Amino acid sequence: MELYNVQLRTDLDEVVVLQVYANDSLEAEFTAKSMVECGQAGTISNVVVDYYVTL
Repeated sequence: MELYNVQLRTDLDEVVVLQVYANDSLEAEFTAKSMVECGQAGTISNVVVDYYVTL
């Protein structure tokens, strides 16, 4: 597993960076988007409109 930085932007223009341990970038993206959509990321909105994944 590697540590990925996933930058997400919500429909309210909130920008957050979540650090996620995952096997690949697709898994990191899915995990981070799920965290926002389930309200676990501390954002006001739970609608992701854009994202960017880096190691």
